[in-house]
Amino acid sequence: CCYLLALPCLTHAGIYHVQLIDSYAGTYPLIIVAIMECIGISYLYGLRRFCKDIAMMCGYQPNYYWQANWAFITPALLTFVLIFSFVFHEDVSYGDYEYPLWAVTLGNLILVFCAIWIPGVAIFWLILTPGSFYERLVKCTTPTDTWGPHLPQHRDERYAHMANPSAGLGAKYTPNDGTKL
Repeated sequence: CCYLLALPCLTHAGIYHVQLIDSYAGTYPLIIVAIMECIGISYLYGLRRFCKDIAMMCGYQPNYYWQANWAFITPALLTFVLIFSFVFHEDVSYGDYEYPLWAVTLGNLILVFCAIWIPGVAIFWLILTPGSFYERLVKCTTPTDTWGPHLPQHRDERYAHMANPSAGLGAKYTPNDGTKL
């Protein structure tokens, strides 16, 4: 399938296709995803919880520099870059060639298709989860009982109460030959 999608890039007009894809799929969606990751880690999952997870894996917590970067500095700078990019956006061109309106529209559709999944999946799960809006929001942004290290020997006191992940999705990823992950 990917081979068929790449075929137009191998024609004589391939550089124009590559430029169009690069201008729309390689800029805005990446910035949007990075902003969403910082917000998700810092505010939805929780910066303290994330730092405790890092401490469990590495043996020490990240210092305040990293915490400030994840929570405030990086999202603010990326938001500034995104807004600045939208304000001073110029339609894609390659050398002297100006792309036609249909190509610019196609590029905008590529951008939307790449970036729509994060809010789309969040809205999907908010709609499917039972309860009031607040209850659904809390349930969708709180880790499940099986969230944490899969193997019992890797769980510290924070995850001692967690349910057995082998009963859920993790069961199909557990090796049956007795080897350790």
